[in-house]
Amino acid sequence: MEQNQSFGKKLADALALLLFGLVLLFGGMYIPLIGIFAVFLLVMPVALAVYRDGLGYGIALSIIFGGLVLAFSGFPDGIVTFGAMTILALFYGISFCKKVSAGKTLLGGIFIGILLAAAYFAYAYLISGVTIAELRSAFETELAAMYNVYVESGLLDAALTEGLSVEAYINKLVVEMVQILPSFLVIVVMAIAAVNYIVAQYVLRKRSADILGLPPFCQWHLPWWILWGVVVALACFVGGNLLDLEILLIIAKNILICYVPILLIAGISLVRYFLVQWNVSNGFQVLLWIVALLFMSVSAMFFVLIGAGDAAIDYRSNLMKKKKNDVGGHTK
Repeated sequence: MEQNQSFGKKLADALALLLFGLVLLFGGMYIPLIGIFAVFLLVMPVALAVYRDGLGYGIALSIIFGGLVLAFSGFPDGIVTFGAMTILALFYGISFCKKVSAGKTLLGGIFIGILLAAAYFAYAYLISGVTIAELRSAFETELAAMYNVYVESGLLDAALTEGLSVEAYINKLVVEMVQILPSFLVIVVMAIAAVNYIVAQYVLRKRSADILGLPPFCQWHLPWWILWGVVVALACFVGGNLLDLEILLIIAKNILICYVPILLIAGISLVRYFLVQWNVSNGFQVLLWIVALLFMSVSAMFFVLIGAGDAAIDYRSNLMKKKKNDVGGHTK
């Protein structure tokens, strides 16, 4: 009897998550606003199903979602949805069950998301033959549609006074956008992976699930080894200049752009940590953040630099260890 009740409860939970996922799927197809949320939350129901009801329910749910998208959106989208849910969502669900730390789970999810995105674009290239030339043509079409708006608003006056024609300026912009397109795609994938994890762990903790959630924002920090990507980017930059290889410069540019939001968040977290440690009043903190927002071009660079420095020296962890030693009555 108890087994039947347990099975019935799991089935009811799985059906509720299925209904939630269907609302996201079909709402996203017909309502643009819901579509945005669907992209950022569609992995979550499967991750919750794995944790609450078991691995079998999570796989079944991902197969149903993938099949529905396959039926309504076509072959590539259905395969991508199924792959993302089956791999990323199952990774999150299993990590919740194994009580893996939040930092390792989140970083692992981001890396898996990047690999899935790379696999998708490789697949799209092999199947449909999408090339850089076609991406460039698409950008040119979009920019041509906004051509009159830019000219009438005077936004291109600066380019014209420097001796560039509007067409030359737009062509230059298209080239730059195509070069940094991979970095923006990676940033979107990282955001999707992060939002799905944050929402999933928040829902589970609200329902008293025994999982390791994210620490307070002021304690977020990056492991030192993550800076190897920056080292690779700098090496590509130096090598590109010495060998006059543009491809190395493009690689360096894309890697550094991908690191900007990560180091930016880490830097803001470090500043928030100091403000809390120094007992700065909330009113003055709000004023400081408003000033940082108004001078974003300067403050963003500052946050990125101190975020990188914090990852290198891990100041907060060292300070916490020192405090523990002091409380224990001895200092190493």
